[in-house]
Amino acid sequence: MQDFEQPPQYLPFRSFVDPSFFQVLSDRKLNDYKLDTTERQIYATYGIPVSTSSASSGIITLSGDGFDLDFSGLADCIAPGLLLNLNTSEEFKAVDKTSLIQDQGGKLWNAIQDGTVSDNPSLLASFYLLCYSDLKRYKFYYWFAFPVLHSDWAFTGSETSTNEVTYADSNLNIAIEEWRKRVRIQESGFFLLRRGEETWNIGTLNQWSDFFGRFRLDDEITVGFYDPSSLPTCPGWPLRNFLAFIASKGHSRVKVLCLRDLMSTASETRSVWMKFRCLEPMSRTATPKVSGWERNVQNRLVPKSADLSSLLDPLRLADQAVDLNLQLMRWRIAPSLDIEKIKNSKCLLLGAGTLGSYVARALMGWGVRTITFVDNSVVSFSNPVRQALYTFENSLNGGSPKAPQAAKSLREIYPGVNSVGHMLSVPMAGHPVTNEQKQMDEYQKLVELISSHDAVFLLMDSRESRWLPTVISSALGKIVINAALGFDSYVVMRHGVPGNDSSSSRLGCYFCNDVYAPSDSLTDRTLDQMCTVTRPGIALIAAGLATELFVSIVQHPLGPAAPTLNTDISTESDDLNSTYEHPLGEIPHQIRGFLRRFQQMSIVGVNYEHCSACSDSILELWKNDGWLFVKNALNIRGYVDEVSGLAEVQKRADELANEEWGFGDETESDGDD
Repeated sequence: MQDFEQPPQYLPFRSFVDPSFFQVLSDRKLNDYKLDTTERQIYATYGIPVSTSSASSGIITLSGDGFDLDFSGLADCIAPGLLLNLNTSEEFKAVDKTSLIQDQGGKLWNAIQDGTVSDNPSLLASFYLLCYSDLKRYKFYYWFAFPVLHSDWAFTGSETSTNEVTYADSNLNIAIEEWRKRVRIQESGFFLLRRGEETWNIGTLNQWSDFFGRFRLDDEITVGFYDPSSLPTCPGWPLRNFLAFIASKGHSRVKVLCLRDLMSTASETRSVWMKFRCLEPMSRTATPKVSGWERNVQNRLVPKSADLSSLLDPLRLADQAVDLNLQLMRWRIAPSLDIEKIKNSKCLLLGAGTLGSYVARALMGWGVRTITFVDNSVVSFSNPVRQALYTFENSLNGGSPKAPQAAKSLREIYPGVNSVGHMLSVPMAGHPVTNEQKQMDEYQKLVELISSHDAVFLLMDSRESRWLPTVISSALGKIVINAALGFDSYVVMRHGVPGNDSSSSRLGCYFCNDVYAPSDSLTDRTLDQMCTVTRPGIALIAAGLATELFVSIVQHPLGPAAPTLNTDISTESDDLNSTYEHPLGEIPHQIRGFLRRFQQMSIVGVNYEHCSACSDSILELWKNDGWLFVKNALNIRGYVDEVSGLAEVQKRADELANEEWGFGDETESDGDD
């Protein structure tokens, strides 16, 4: 090895960021970090280049695994880093880059002096990542810093590793690999070498005194490191800090093995021995000069950017975009919001008209992924301007079936939604059975659909069509949201669910205020009665309130049994209700609106013990008799009134009225009084 002196040159690290890193960063930013700009520990990896080509030289790789890197079985060396992910591009630009790199260098210098680096040599290859994530556009701006401490060394010579140079030991690489298996990965990138009589001794940096304690400071010592460079006279970036570490020990002459031989290419000798001489000892009281911001391919000090929008699957982009607004709610407004509970709720919409269209759109806005429609009508020419899921083309040729078309429209809007539509008639009280097999099949399909969904929205245009779904849903304990429209009024309400409490202490349903069971209201109607004549904006208001009411129920630990926060109704959940802080506020029972006065009222009503739809007697009959009960309700006039107890209530009401007006049960007079 011929000696000469010249300033050493080092190959800087070149960062390679796998797209998976930005994907994980996006997820953590939305779900965990939010607006927090605390520095985060991450890890990159580097290793020996797979070839002598400069294209593979000096690469340090950061991937999605870098947040929780599994060190076991890792062949490459690790580089610990700090991530500073900022909230705005202005913050990113305003960072004082000079102060930041100097601060990181100062921390590294302190770690060298206090022995931290001896225990964790990987710090000599540490990095800092400054980042700004534009999650709306899937663009990421980032800048790596690889802090290096300047120490004054001269490069005095190099020679390719040969059997003669390594003192006839052809197994040095094997010995180093075996040594790496015995030590922690944090120690494996930098090592000490001392020649024995027959072989080399290999040690970690914290064994410095054992290895070189008897050496004079001007004696030549031998060390090695895993070299990410493939250039003959230009070692990799980690050597700069390794030489600063050696200089801090006071040694002035060092021989370095730049290990570049892979076990897979053991027949190819690529390692280089290099000699260095320290020209000036390092001061232990002052931090050395620090540099290390990564330059671009034009050798300019500017950040890099990554645009993932062209790399990600469009469906994945849509998923992230749908969730973005929900995740942002949790940053400042509702940190305890459980988005997954909303997304995973399965919603059944009975009615695919004006209300159904707007409820479905609002549910998608909340991230709901499963939306099922039930309707038995087709799209007419009057529908598209009021019903957001249909177009003029859907009205042609007799009209497309509403439910399947509504589901198709949702999937076109957002392919990630699981939406299907069923052309189905709901058996209605007061409408006799005309085709028992067909109507029984439709009934069984309705039971199946309600059973397999978490929430049922009653969005039909007649009172009697809401009755049977109310019975089934109440018996099964489902969330039921009912929305009904008048010309300039609306009601949006949730149904109470049976529990261990008495009927009088739970919330009422849509039918609890009625003293007559629903009957046929559809026969002999005029045109204005056959169409839902309302002010156009009312459907949007009611649909929005229905959706928001559903989401509030889902967020409550008691779900559909959640009590209102402004009622005196006592339940076994009172203790929870008094301490639980709902992320979205109160959960009303009924919301009644009057557009004529632009007025809205919140009303609470209790379950009626003789309710035609949710009283205990009705629910027990349905559970026991199923279709037989339904068939009787459809065919027998007054049947529901009798079994619910409403007939007795009506009889008693008539008796009281007669008593008030003096029409008692009198005997006939003979005229002699």
